Amino acid sequence: MITLENDNIRLIIHEASGTITELLDKRSNTQHLLARKPELELMEPGMGILEIEPFIKGKRSVVDLSNDSVTLKVEEGGKALVKEVKLMRQGALITIKATGVNRVRELLHVACGNGGYWGEALGAMYNCRYFVKFGFTEPPNSFSSVGLKPPVSGFRFSKHSYNDRYFPELEWIAFINESRRVGLLVKCLSPCYGVVEDQFFNVELNLVANGKGESSLTYELTLFNGLSRVDYADDDLIIEVNSPSVVKPGDSINGSLSIYSLSISGGLNVNGYVKLVKSMPTLGRRGYDVDRVRVGEFKLGLTLEGNVINLKPGSASTVRFTTEPVTWSMEDTLYSIPYLEFNVNGKVVSRAFSINPDYAAAVNALGGRNPGLVNHINDWSDEVEGFYDDKLASMPIYELAAEDFSTSRRLIKERQLPEEAVKVLKEYLSSDVKVYPAIFLDLSKATRNGYVTSALADMILKSASSHVFLGSPISDALRGLEMVASAYERGELIHWFNGIHGGAGSAGLLQLTLAYDLIEDELPEELKTRLKLMFRWAQGELIKLTNAWAGNWELTEALALLAISSKFNFNNSRLGLIKAESVFRSTLNYFLNDGGWLEESAGYHNAVLNIVTWGAELLRLSGIDLYSVARNGEPVIRKAVYWLWNVLDPRYRMPALEDSGDDVPNPDPFIISGVRYNDPVLLKVGLRLMELGSRPTSLLSALALIDGYSLVKSPIEPRHEQVTVLDDSGRFIVRSSDEYNATYFILDYGPHGAWHGHPDKLSFELHSNGEPLIVDAGSGGYYSDLHWKWSRRSIAHNTVTLGDKDQLETRGRLVKYWVNGDDVYAVFEANTYPGVNHRRGVVALGKLIYVILDKISGVGEFRWNIHCMGNVVYMKRNSMALTTGRTDYIIVLPKTPEVTYGWRGHSTRTVYAYYEDHSVGELNMWGIIIPFKADVGFNGSEVSITYGGSTYVVKPLELYNLLFNNEH
Repeated sequence: MITLENDNIRLIIHEASGTITELLDKRSNTQHLLARKPELELMEPGMGILEIEPFIKGKRSVVDLSNDSVTLKVEEGGKALVKEVKLMRQGALITIKATGVNRVRELLHVACGNGGYWGEALGAMYNCRYFVKFGFTEPPNSFSSVGLKPPVSGFRFSKHSYNDRYFPELEWIAFINESRRVGLLVKCLSPCYGVVEDQFFNVELNLVANGKGESSLTYELTLFNGLSRVDYADDDLIIEVNSPSVVKPGDSINGSLSIYSLSISGGLNVNGYVKLVKSMPTLGRRGYDVDRVRVGEFKLGLTLEGNVINLKPGSASTVRFTTEPVTWSMEDTLYSIPYLEFNVNGKVVSRAFSINPDYAAAVNALGGRNPGLVNHINDWSDEVEGFYDDKLASMPIYELAAEDFSTSRRLIKERQLPEEAVKVLKEYLSSDVKVYPAIFLDLSKATRNGYVTSALADMILKSASSHVFLGSPISDALRGLEMVASAYERGELIHWFNGIHGGAGSAGLLQLTLAYDLIEDELPEELKTRLKLMFRWAQGELIKLTNAWAGNWELTEALALLAISSKFNFNNSRLGLIKAESVFRSTLNYFLNDGGWLEESAGYHNAVLNIVTWGAELLRLSGIDLYSVARNGEPVIRKAVYWLWNVLDPRYRMPALEDSGDDVPNPDPFIISGVRYNDPVLLKVGLRLMELGSRPTSLLSALALIDGYSLVKSPIEPRHEQVTVLDDSGRFIVRSSDEYNATYFILDYGPHGAWHGHPDKLSFELHSNGEPLIVDAGSGGYYSDLHWKWSRRSIAHNTVTLGDKDQLETRGRLVKYWVNGDDVYAVFEANTYPGVNHRRGVVALGKLIYVILDKISGVGEFRWNIHCMGNVVYMKRNSMALTTGRTDYIIVLPKTPEVTYGWRGHSTRTVYAYYEDHSVGELNMWGIIIPFKADVGFNGSEVSITYGGSTYVVKPLELYNLLFNNEH
């Protein structure tokens, strides 16, 4: 990384790619750009990050480096790219020159003051606005309206819209966090056009310049603060005109003119007026066909509180103004566009607005139907600000006037819980209880950088639940809901409510809906109004976002949509219910026939199962029974819950296969499904998980126990089969018993697992004595280098690889298995590389000692990989002794292995051992895992294992013949 820094700015460039990864305004501690680490480290474009055209993957070389500038160069295949970044007092100057191409394109990912590395950054929010100066002015005598637009077009960031907006002849574009008043100005200094797309976490800005054989692009980044919009920019000043987009006829405009000085100090003369401009483009836009147009201008008075404004470089100065009442007439105003226009020392600053009788009619209609909402009208109009289509400016007000703000039902009718349900409730509450039964809101958990998180929604529901069921005060719930309403009004109800952001955090909206439902009768009327507006807005966003693609994010969005649409009688609630139900029904189709979730990860299976059961509980309120949906005669949800139970190890933890950790699942789906299916086994698994410290994550678990209290007394206890085959998801599990210290083996031969799958066919984990010994890499966390450089590599798994190359995304199959007394035998097969067939035999002697035998068909240097917990105690020629501190165990191999280290999860270091052998067509490889302390000896090809006075003799050659001869 290369850092350029002065008193105002810190700019960091990723040297290998030339990407600016940090643009920090030190004065406001604001990050404006967003970068994604994995693509930077791997030098691969992905998720819209790390793109420049021409994209040349070769490493950039530093041509020149000084305290305030750097020049990077890269060449490849007759193409060359030179990029110079020079630090300025309040920004940076970037020049890109490319040869051997006809176009150069630079990509910026702008987060409107919430940038940084993705994973650490909050990303752009709904308070993000961008203002664009582009294009040409239509001649006044032309009937075309192509050029009719505001002097500067303004757009509200719309997450996930993915609409491309093209800006030819781009002069500048300014990105602003409206509520925090921090901004970034991007100014084209050479001819260019811009393309903007509102994405996941950011606004993507493409700056494009064309050429012939060579192209160049020069642009400037300028940081500023103290403004909520930009209507004018040059080398000296950045100016905003702060006033409504739309006004009613007869109203006066009260606004302000704010000037941010880049270089000028001292007083500037300012004067202004309202200008109404009539021209043929105006008429063309309005759709009138007339023979004669009296082209001209008309002015109204405007009073400034002062005609001199004093400037200081690096800060904003403001002067307020008031206009005469703005009149409207059919003759003049209808055919004109009004502007607020100011002269600032000879610089003309202009902003278009709309004098709109239809808007006045809409406000009157709203006042007649719901006068309390009139004070909540937003003074921003997308239609006026963007491309001046003011005939649509009143539609949001009419829609608000026609809205039904009543609630449809009480979601939670009960106010008394049975004893066992109270225990579950208290476990759910316990993480936030300070002095029981009082709940407190820990704002350090509920906010991040001043933005509310979904942790706040969780605390609000816990506070409301404690108030209703346990009699604690309501004050914290009210305080939290006030924070939520205020965040929505600032456009900041976004971070970790990130189903609307782009993730699973929209479950926070379920919690808020349930909290509202619990204490609805005790809420102040004004707060209820504000919260209903928030829920209505969220419903509208979720209707656009929710879809039936298979993914936990989409399903969580459907859950939030279902909750809001179940509670409120909004005009779109029927649509929301239909769409949410459809998504949940579709989701059940994505569970495999054995109950496994298609992503193959136990962690994601658990997450999806939670959402599905919560959704099923809400759908019951509308008379819709998701629990009865069956496949092959068995309810899908019940089978999915049993799948999770079947893969749990003796400690009730999940195997860290694919993108999963070895966490204890939460008890909610077991408790809820146990009640709904009248199944004491599932219910007791849920209660057992609670005993092991796993807390319920939903109030719905306690409420479900109202209907299933008698099941708790059932004598039926959970017991696993000693061998479990989940063939559709490809999980083969062997247990020595159900005791905590039992030996547990799980092998993965199933489908790849979609986005969360790893290239890990025929890999396995082995646990014994209450701890994992042979482990999978699991997930290192998507925002860490480790996840992409290690966790998703084939060599990070206990399988055979072709050198260190990653396997194909494939699935294997179980060829056969059988049980002989206490011994288990199994054979699996997968085509793991082009031209390579891998057959793996597993022999569990006494379900304790595991012999892994591999038969490889293919040519090349193959590697037998194994990843072990603990530390190496000693190495011998064919064996390796390890200890975790609690468990001593041994690995036996036919060759002395290379020993290094690997990783499990994001921080646990493992012992990584492997040996390699060359194949000219057929190759046998093997290893033996002995999960206890023993003496190991070799007699030719035989291995003797002695412990406690007993000796096992393992004969790999005989086992090869037993397993692989006539296996088909």
